[in-house]
Amino acid sequence: MTNKKLSDYIHEAFNPHGVVVSLGGRYVKEQYQYAQAVGESLMYPDESLAIIEAETGVGKSLGYLIPCLIFLSTHVEANQIIISTFTRLLQKQIMHKDMPFAIRVIELLGLEPVPCAYRMGRQAFYCMERTQHLVEQLLAKYSHDVDYCQQLEEFLSYAHKSCNSGSGLWLDWLEEYFMFPDHIHSRDICLLYDGRISNDAYIKHINQAASARLLLTNHATLIGHDNVTDFTESAYAVITDEAHHLDRLMSERSNKILPFARINFLLSSAKDFDIHAPYVKETRQFLKHWQANVIQYDKANGSYQDFYISSGGHKQWLTDQIDYVAQIEANLRHLEKDFREFQKLNSLDHFQVECLEQLDEALITLAQWRSSNDYLYRAILYSDNMRNPSLAVVNPIASRLFAHTLKRLTTRMIITSATLFDNRVDDKAIAVAGDLGFSHEAVTCLLRLTPSMYGDMRFILPSKNVSVPTSYDRDNRCNRFNSYWLKYTASMIKEAVKTGPTLVLTYSFEETRLIKEHMEGLGVECITQEAGKRLMECLPEFIAGHSDVLITPSGWDGLNIRSADNSQFLQNIVITRIPNPPKNELEEYVAREYMTSKNIPPHVIDNILWLKQNNYCVRVLKQGLGRGLRAPEDRIIIWFADPRMPYFNSPKSKPLINAIPVRFLSNYAKAGIFSSEGEVEAYMDSEISVVL
Repeated sequence: MTNKKLSDYIHEAFNPHGVVVSLGGRYVKEQYQYAQAVGESLMYPDESLAIIEAETGVGKSLGYLIPCLIFLSTHVEANQIIISTFTRLLQKQIMHKDMPFAIRVIELLGLEPVPCAYRMGRQAFYCMERTQHLVEQLLAKYSHDVDYCQQLEEFLSYAHKSCNSGSGLWLDWLEEYFMFPDHIHSRDICLLYDGRISNDAYIKHINQAASARLLLTNHATLIGHDNVTDFTESAYAVITDEAHHLDRLMSERSNKILPFARINFLLSSAKDFDIHAPYVKETRQFLKHWQANVIQYDKANGSYQDFYISSGGHKQWLTDQIDYVAQIEANLRHLEKDFREFQKLNSLDHFQVECLEQLDEALITLAQWRSSNDYLYRAILYSDNMRNPSLAVVNPIASRLFAHTLKRLTTRMIITSATLFDNRVDDKAIAVAGDLGFSHEAVTCLLRLTPSMYGDMRFILPSKNVSVPTSYDRDNRCNRFNSYWLKYTASMIKEAVKTGPTLVLTYSFEETRLIKEHMEGLGVECITQEAGKRLMECLPEFIAGHSDVLITPSGWDGLNIRSADNSQFLQNIVITRIPNPPKNELEEYVAREYMTSKNIPPHVIDNILWLKQNNYCVRVLKQGLGRGLRAPEDRIIIWFADPRMPYFNSPKSKPLINAIPVRFLSNYAKAGIFSSEGEVEAYMDSEISVVL
């Protein structure tokens, strides 16, 4: 260990005349502060918890990479440091752009670089045997189509080269060509569903990950680290970037729904695995009998409740169902064993892979449903008008399990993102820590950074006489889009696109489809992401100029659209609706039940649920705005089509204004107004006041 302090090295790297600037990087005061905060967190003698928000333009990646590399180089006895991200885009940026730059900084500081690697799951890698088998089948089936066969040959050659001397990742193909050849799906070619490893690159990958001192991974792998056999037993520190996704990931991991119909489907699919054992038919009969009992109980109780939950008057009846669940689970585990035996001898097709995935999820749900965990609420749910039943399990504090999961791996944690807090920093910091299960840990570093100089953002707001986007249809129990609002939104997009390429962020595929129809009615061609289509499949046409409008519900986070020379491409972003997620009645009911059991007053429960919804909305909205500014010189116009986005001094609307970057609040206060007649009117004269 050198006598020089970590903070001294960080200063040498990030000061206005430091190594970063000498290599062509920018001096950013906030990046300097960020890096020093990371360094201080790494130097805590035992336990530390840092919560750092750094908006786009601060330079988070280098802000934590360089201090980590310095620390590991100067502390040779320290265990591995793990960096986890949510999106593949950020992971690739770190490995291929930021990491080489950071290593050059380390070398110019006179330090020895340490081994670095990334860790991805088996599902991201080619299984060469399955890929070869599938392509051969397709070549035989479509031998008459010369062009298609040539695509298949090129794909197979690419896969062989990748497995022998490249990364072994099929994701690389998608990032270069944006889509697989027709009739090829990732499930059909990946290692996850193959007992043998026919990919030398994957073997090299796990060996590098095991020996790396700085390891880059993703949140899903990090959360499930206990199940990753080559994961290190303990880490010196863990940094989670894009941490605003963590609470949702933890909830999705714990909250499950399993329709009875899906169990029946899995049993019916046994024949596709050449399984004809008597237990399959017997289990289907058992399931049919159980389902009849469940339906009869529902009828006896009036068939009006959406669900029966274990904390209410139906607790005993739900407890009685545990024996049925245990029997179904035991038989499905028998089925899983037979599926795996079939897998050892055969390459699985797309349908069989889907069956295996659904079987894995079903077994997890069944095991959780019969669990005696105090935090798991079991329920039987009716999600359609036919009253078809499903098993459901909900954990109202699932997001808090993240802290428990992480503390089994390390005692030093850095939680960071561009969107963690709203403008009420102190109150929000407590909420963030509590949401992730750190309510009893001392926050050793709390920091919120916004770059003072980074891009320019202007705003166009909707007229207040425009109708809200949706209204609730009580008869069909669903939201319906307002036709006048759809027409207004289409006219706004048509106006925006006059100044250049426009990204339209919607909040559902149905909304995307309806807006496209209205755009076609106005004679404007659009590129749209339809359900089942990957966003990256839409990007080549958009960037090539086939249309100046891209409409997508998937572009709120992790999207960075640039021209071929890396200059700015987007000129406008249209945000159609405030990103409020649809209410999950079961999860909200369980949350209320749980908080009531803790003697929390009803009005406080209402405030907590509202705040959670608002926090999610503000974070997503911030991410959407960030798609427009990806470099210091970028300029973007943000158009809002939702009249709920405030421009008057309304206390109820102030939280939404917290999504606007602080440095652009004055621009927002002078936003233009898009009238209901389809014209941009004079900009607002009055300043708005915002509670900070």
